[in-house]
Amino acid sequence: FQEQLIQHPELMPLVAQIQNNFLQGDEDAAILALEQLSIECEAKNITFQRTADKGRLPFFFIRPAQTSDGPIVFPLSLTKEIEAAVPQVVSQLETKALLTKDLVKQGYRVEQAMDIADNTHMEESNTVGSMLYFQPDVIVRNDGSFVIDKINIPDVVFFLTQIHTVDNSAFNDIRAIVENVQAQVFTAILERFRQENISDIVIMTRDAVVDNAEDTLELLEIQCIAEKCAEENIDTSVSRISESPSLQTGSHVLLLNTSPTAEGFNDLLVRVARDELTCFPDPFTYLFREEAHTYPHIRLNTQQLNNLRAIVEPISDDVNHPELAYRQHCALEHFLSRLGFDDEDIFYFTDGSGSQAPVFRYDIRSFSLALNEYTEAQSLELKGLRYKLHDACVVADDGPRLSAFRFMFIQNP
Repeated sequence: FQEQLIQHPELMPLVAQIQNNFLQGDEDAAILALEQLSIECEAKNITFQRTADKGRLPFFFIRPAQTSDGPIVFPLSLTKEIEAAVPQVVSQLETKALLTKDLVKQGYRVEQAMDIADNTHMEESNTVGSMLYFQPDVIVRNDGSFVIDKINIPDVVFFLTQIHTVDNSAFNDIRAIVENVQAQVFTAILERFRQENISDIVIMTRDAVVDNAEDTLELLEIQCIAEKCAEENIDTSVSRISESPSLQTGSHVLLLNTSPTAEGFNDLLVRVARDELTCFPDPFTYLFREEAHTYPHIRLNTQQLNNLRAIVEPISDDVNHPELAYRQHCALEHFLSRLGFDDEDIFYFTDGSGSQAPVFRYDIRSFSLALNEYTEAQSLELKGLRYKLHDACVVADDGPRLSAFRFMFIQNP
């Protein structure tokens, strides 16, 4: 899209108008200008729709914000608790991953190995982890209690250092923080590479990132990693996940954010298990990352799902028959209480693929809509979160916010 746009300089004022309106917070004007650009592009046969599998429009919109009364400061005691809790979750994840890898090396299919690992009690591993760095998202309540939402292993972050022309003070503050974190992360990464005599790295990403060249965040992330490696005379190349079978034996792979269902991922697992490739992080950790949280949770079987679907099925005439809606809410309360969810307000359904459907305890329709996302599912995990209005650490003009705070953890060499 950008290359096509360059050929039509008469459209650049419209692009600038979109950017300026968005930066000023006038979203309505930005949308109107965006629609006008779409019309102009169509008239000039310029492809306006992106083909990337993440994001759909040709622009990357971001508006960082800051709290009006200064930064949120966590007490040292809280950060120490988080620093202690996160490695426990990560250790459980890596222990399962190591057992699964060992079983695959013995000849088990990946699915068989995962089932065995899921049903085996294991002592946590003390080996040096394969995650060079990772980012836990932590929901912190106002009373200092917290829930580990997920472990990003890894997610994009360093792309922010590659964006230099943003007239936004909040963004510039964020970029300065990321640059500081980046320096610490790459000091540890490059030291690990030196210890293991690694002089070349294959950066492996989703096929769409390479094929479509449209995923702004991932492309800038790769650019940053390559630049940092080049500073230490470490050669880098970029590979698609689907190219795993053809990678040269002995290659060292830096695996970016991808899905275990991607074409070629299973081949990567097998080759890593056979010690044909070295991979950071170990791809087997991706198989269990959906389990890396501290939510109260339960796996709903087919019968439980059918019961829940029957309870939350929309009532066509609940206005004239409010007693039906009341009975429906009572039935849902009874169902959740029997599962052990007595005080949770927010729930998430997930099928293990990485997607989540959020629901609110007191909104029957949210349950119905969420279950419609998984019409073919035979089982789903249900995670619960206790979060009241007074639990919010961030309060906007229109009310409290549910906030997750992202931390950066670095694996010491």
